[in-house]
Amino acid sequence: MLGQRIILEKLGKILYSSIPIGFDSVLFRVSATVPVGQVTARVARVDGTYVSVLVDEAADRYTDELRANMWREDLGTWFSAEFTVTAAGSLHSTFNYDDEPSWDFPIDPSCYVQDLERFPRSAQHIPEWLRRQVELAGG
Repeated sequence: MLGQRIILEKLGKILYSSIPIGFDSVLFRVSATVPVGQVTARVARVDGTYVSVLVDEAADRYTDELRANMWREDLGTWFSAEFTVTAAGSLHSTFNYDDEPSWDFPIDPSCYVQDLERFPRSAQHIPEWLRRQVELAGG
């Protein structure tokens, strides 16, 4: 899909620009719901060691756009994703549509309710962990 490709290219350029000289790649991880998200970015040296790095805040906007663009009726959209950009300029991405995202802080179950309202899923595509979160929120 053209929209996704364009968003990924823009995100990839931002991530590429965060790779310092002497580093091999950047790993950008996202966990997201409509009201709350979390991102981490680490650059890797050739020897495999990592250092945290700040990434231009526009990357957050592009991941939000990408979540919206990748929503599919019945299936919903992804909850977490990983993007790896190498110093050679290649981009690899993976998307998690079904497993509970990991957070460095607790999030309120109502965040998942809001996410389902914005990105609905059919009943058969709501994982058990998500059903529990909705129930905890009183939904």
